[in-house]
Amino acid sequence: MRLSLISCIALLASVAAACSAPASYETFVPQVDRGEDGRYSFTLMLDDSSSVYSISFYTRIDSPESSFMDLHDLPFEIELVSPAGASYSETVYMDIAGWSDSGYFTKGYDFPYRLGFVPSEYGRWEMSVKVDGEESVKGFRGLGLRVDKEDSNRNLSSL
Repeated sequence: MRLSLISCIALLASVAAACSAPASYETFVPQVDRGEDGRYSFTLMLDDSSSVYSISFYTRIDSPESSFMDLHDLPFEIELVSPAGASYSETVYMDIAGWSDSGYFTKGYDFPYRLGFVPSEYGRWEMSVKVDGEESVKGFRGLGLRVDKEDSNRNLSSL
């Protein structure tokens, strides 16, 4: 039985799609696993020149509802090192009132850091984050990072 050229191409395309890298990945660092300097460390693989990326942070705070009344936005001191060794830093703030899910004794946070960007360099980036004042937040469980990869036709910004 002979396969037509179109059938072969369709089969190869299906196999190639099945072998592609995942469109997103995430890493969570529990508070007890922070570095000695109190920083959370992440590796970002931003190596696909045909894609744009979005990065979000997530965390969970387990504490009685009354404890959230006294909390303020948390500063995240972010340091990035590019594949070529260039360093970048900035501070962004997590909105304590902006939780994504909530229960009596817990609040989950999922907030965007960069959406739809093209990196200035492709490859392995290193990120470290210091959550300033984290020690005063009873029940802060750690910090997670999610990287989503999308088709480059949605290029919105640059890192």
